[in-house]
Amino acid sequence: MGTTPSNVALMRVLDTELYRPASPIVAIDARHCSPRATTLLFKKSALSDGFQIRDITDKHALRFRTTSRSWLSRAPARRRTQLVDASRRLVASFRPELAPPNKLLYSVCRGSAGDLGEPELFQIHARSKHTTTELRVEFVDAASGEPCSVGMYGSWLHRTAIVWLRQGASGEPKPVAKLYPPAHNQPRRDEFCLSVSANVDASLLALVCLTLHDQESRSVEGR
Repeated sequence: MGTTPSNVALMRVLDTELYRPASPIVAIDARHCSPRATTLLFKKSALSDGFQIRDITDKHALRFRTTSRSWLSRAPARRRTQLVDASRRLVASFRPELAPPNKLLYSVCRGSAGDLGEPELFQIHARSKHTTTELRVEFVDAASGEPCSVGMYGSWLHRTAIVWLRQGASGEPKPVAKLYPPAHNQPRRDEFCLSVSANVDASLLALVCLTLHDQESRSVEGR
């Protein structure tokens, strides 16, 4: 069970109007840039250590799940987590890397575990504290070739936050997603919602949440 956010913080997140880019922003795959806003429900699978992720606004729309495999048999702490779509097609995968000074970053690529020559797409720098979250993602929009960055306002640990996107080196950060607990629940580590703006790569934002959850789990377990 997570800690409880203040009603003010939660209402501020829920009331935030999301920015819709004029054209799709593609970090991984244009297929995951919906022309309409979507809400993804993340729920820990009862049968595995992974997540089931589905669009609760349209049962025929986005759906993902995660699986984990050891990158090295003797280093399970560096296992690569895979994000696959409804047809079991690999979307992307990530594994933790230790960056100085003793901070975790996550290397994201298209390949699966063991594909050591697979080029890196981008890195996710993630660290959550009690009331704030440090998040930094820099990537090149595959549609326009423009550099973009992603960050977060709010508290991942409370599952109450805004994800922002900056287009170009001098662009203003615009809110493109909001994180909050399901209406029927108090905040829980293993179940939460993410509303994503139209024309934004939902697979990128799913990976942001998954890496933050992984970082939180490692902190709790002392890994």
